[in-house]
Parts: sequence; structure tokens; C-alpha cells
Amino acid sequence: IASVFALRAYVDDFKIASYSSAYLDLIEVCLGQGLPVSISMGCATLEDINNIYKKFNSSNIRPPITYHCVPEYPADIKKLGMPYFKTNQFMRGYSDHTREPAAIYAAVANGADRIEMHLDLDNMKGAESVHGHCWPVTMAAETIYTARKMAGVLANTTDKTGCEEMRKW
Repeated sequence: IASVFALRAYVDDFKIASYSSAYLDLIEVCLGQGLPVSISMGCATLEDINNIYKKFNSSNIRPPITYHCVPEYPADIKKLGMPYFKTNQFMRGYSDHTREPAAIYAAVANGADRIEMHLDLDNMKGAESVHGHCWPVTMAAETIYTARKMAGVLANTTDKTGCEEMRKW
């Protein structure tokens, strides 16, 4: 918890890893800093999730943004169990450990409004790249570009601009 106070002046937000998602004191201190807080919920039980939201929905503190993830490195795409984010009151984002564009696209299609990707900025020579969950920058950029296009297509389901003009043909 002391690290939160030491980092406060140097960060724009706090990210709590899956394995720390049950530590309500840590979450409360992070939220009390007035910065956005994200929590990966891969190791959280349903009880942990309920405790987090009971505690913070009844206070004046903005609740954390939670991310669905599978805490494996790399995660097997068949194990993702991707929630439908649009109707899930707890999960708003997806934290990827697959390095599979299809996982990102599935999250977008299911309504995730945030995506977290582990990037390797050292041309896949970084210390964590050996685990298979880090994205090369170029591959991440291409995936993000396609995911944004896809989100735009999914968001525009009723625009019939031009239909009246075409009917005249």
C-alpha cells in the first residue's frame, strides 16, 4: 500500500493485477487517490467481485473498471469464456493474454469498451516475450486498427443514410 502513495505523483491511473483483486484495502487506497483504477479479475471469485462492488457502490468513490482475463501466459483462446460486456454489470474490459487477434475481436463484438494488451517494445526480445502473451507492436497496431473499425461497424446498426435516394432509382 505504501507504493500507491509513492507512485501517486507519477501515474495517470492504477492497474491492479488479478492476483491482488481480493485485497480490498489496496483497492480502496488506490480508488482514494482520485485516479481511475482498473482491476483484472482473472483470479477473482464471484464473492470477491461482489465484495468489491458492495464496498464501492455504497460510497462516494468511483468504482473500479474491471477487466475479464484468463490468468495464464499465454491463455488458451478456447478457455476465454468471453462475457457479453454490454449486459455485464461487473466487466467492462478485456485483458488479453492470448496474442490472438480473434480474442480482441470477440471482446469488441461482445461490447468490451476497453482492451488491455501486453506489448513488447523490444522487438519480441523483452523478458516477458518468452511466455507467449506479449504482442509485437506492429501486430498490436494492426489488431487495434481492425478492432476500432469493427466497433464502428457494430455501433452503426440503424443508419440508413441514402436509402430514400436509392429508392428513387
